[in-house]
Amino acid sequence: MGKIYFRTISYHAENTLRRCVDSVLNQTYRSEDIIYYICNNPYSHPDATEEMVREYAAREPRIRAFYNRENNVWLPENRISQEFIRDLADDDYFCVLDSDDEYQLTFLEKLLPFMEENRLDIGVCGSDFVDAQTGRITGQRTLRQPLLLTRPEDFTELFPIYHQFMRTQWAKVFSGRVAREMYTVLNRPKELAELCYGSDTIYTFSALRHAKRVGIFPETLHRYYVSATSGSSAYIPGRPVSDVIRFQDAIAYLSASGPVSEKNRLFISCVYANAVSDTVDALKNAALSPEEKLAELRKIAENQVTRDTFRRNMPEIRKSRFNLLAVALVCGSVLEGNSEDLRAILRTMTEEQPLLRGIGNALFPQKHPEIFLAVWQEQYEQALDQMTGLLLEGEEPDEAFLQLYLSLAASQEIVPAFLFGKVQLAKLYLRQGEKEACRSILDELTEMGVEDNDEILELRRNAT
Repeated sequence: MGKIYFRTISYHAENTLRRCVDSVLNQTYRSEDIIYYICNNPYSHPDATEEMVREYAAREPRIRAFYNRENNVWLPENRISQEFIRDLADDDYFCVLDSDDEYQLTFLEKLLPFMEENRLDIGVCGSDFVDAQTGRITGQRTLRQPLLLTRPEDFTELFPIYHQFMRTQWAKVFSGRVAREMYTVLNRPKELAELCYGSDTIYTFSALRHAKRVGIFPETLHRYYVSATSGSSAYIPGRPVSDVIRFQDAIAYLSASGPVSEKNRLFISCVYANAVSDTVDALKNAALSPEEKLAELRKIAENQVTRDTFRRNMPEIRKSRFNLLAVALVCGSVLEGNSEDLRAILRTMTEEQPLLRGIGNALFPQKHPEIFLAVWQEQYEQALDQMTGLLLEGEEPDEAFLQLYLSLAASQEIVPAFLFGKVQLAKLYLRQGEKEACRSILDELTEMGVEDNDEILELRRNAT
């Protein structure tokens, strides 16, 4: 049996690195066979992380320390943390641990025998998700019983079950043979040039492509610490493109075994929709102007993968669609004038919303985002009540407002509201000096059998 290699890339980890490193060095099983590579990425502001790495390397012979010149592992000169993997023997093992997380001290004691017993290329364990501030476990990713992928068809038929475990490199032990293949993805620079987020998933699925036997051990032996400042909460330019790249890579992974089943395609679409929601949430909190946020949201909404995904009718996908639209409307509500980016987003997001397709500009949804969202969710009576209230309070609506009001009243067959809306439209035309259009509306009311009241008689006098 060979060596057990661990790798941690540290970055601004002065408060968490000791917990991480000690959880590896103090493993209860074969700790003498551990070789631990720690590669430090420099932080923009000086902190104690690099000093801590040097301190560990000076007193612990199992540690191999390296230091990147800048925080970008994709740079060729910064790939030293991957280079040693090319020399792993088949009977070596390889593990990854982020610098703010930790393994249970029995991680190797439980996972290695599980791998050896089942002749696995990749052994996977569950994870506890821990609030970094309180130390409280907020969730778990685990199974109730072991899952083994040992037949070619298992990798496609069980894809929706095991996918969640394969989105990250941590919580796994890779055989030396598979680990060597995992980073051959770096030989696809053109294909992955735009990838700036979620590279762990690309790496892990690269390993899966070369694995013949994979098993998931039904215990949580890894602790993932969730922080509001973690990378998954941050928005970086190119993150939406990275979501698309991961979607396409998943399709390519499954396609290698034949046509992708509708079940798997729908599952991947839901995964992509969740990724879009996470990206939109990160964008919402980013230090960007509303105009900049709308420009990014437009790129997401108009991407063909997004459009194809949003046509599917699943709860996760509906939620993602709503989230993108809601954030776009919040951004648009603080702008003055008609936003072309918001209008493009609305045009894309209302393709299957006949009542909203007729709104030709973004001014109405900018002014009344809550009404727009209610209609988009097909809460027609609620939207109609809100609009009626505004009109009764003296709101001077534009034509888009009133045409939507009339469409809602007609769709719900609420005659009093429809007639009320017609009168309001006649008033609008009169205010705009369009007397002929006003008279036409009044004639329509007569044809519908509406008797002239004082309000209508006054409109007729003023429209002559």
